[in-house]
Amino acid sequence: LYRRPVFNTRDEPHGDGRRWIRLHVIAGDANMIPAATARKAGLLKLALELAKAGEPAQFQLADPVRAFMDVSRDPKRRFEIRLANGSWTTVDEILEGYFSAAESRLDLDAEARWTIDTSRRLMAQLRNDFDSFRREVDWAAKLHILEQAELDFKDPALRAYDLEYHNPDPDEGLHAALVSMGEVNDSLPEPMEEGTRALARSIAVTKFADHLATVSWRSLVFKSGEEIALEPDVEYPATLEAISDVETFIQALRSLQGNP
Repeated sequence: LYRRPVFNTRDEPHGDGRRWIRLHVIAGDANMIPAATARKAGLLKLALELAKAGEPAQFQLADPVRAFMDVSRDPKRRFEIRLANGSWTTVDEILEGYFSAAESRLDLDAEARWTIDTSRRLMAQLRNDFDSFRREVDWAAKLHILEQAELDFKDPALRAYDLEYHNPDPDEGLHAALVSMGEVNDSLPEPMEEGTRALARSIAVTKFADHLATVSWRSLVFKSGEEIALEPDVEYPATLEAISDVETFIQALRSLQGNP
């Protein structure tokens, strides 16, 4: 990855070669988790929308390609990046700069809101709850496999595990095995439309993540032991967003389902 440009052109166009070139974005080529691909596309869209709005980039990197290598190979997970002015910043600061700018300059739709809220949650989990983080992020899921193997990182077997994680064959790939074991969340994010269970789930993840044990399309399980089924035929109003404590939120969800 770090030996190639972040963006590069391809010789074979997918359209009229006299009018179009093919631009290859190398980052995240091998994502297996659908929501990781959604976040990748969502983050790129935020950056493009900010550029269209005339928002200047807050950070000028000294060497973007080198930054890919430094971040992806940082065992201490400090994720420091050198800037063009000789100082340095972190991945967290760069992402938060984009999020804050997007919130102040853009009219965010549900998709953009999901991208920002989910990314912020994962940034916090990376520091404080790696076991949850690895279920939604490819590199972390793969690292967990490699560490469980308890082999030297120069062992050729680990290279095989590395490649097999990305094997799309559901009967052979390690990613598919993790999904079947419930070790990786393979679900796609639903559009967060007002009134649907996607709204209730988004509010739970955004506001009450510290109280959640597991989240799925069909239910919310809280660390207190409460399990709330998310029914597709129940209307979840936007007024749920005003609730500030988890107990009231749980009670409101139960009331909507006729279970006070």
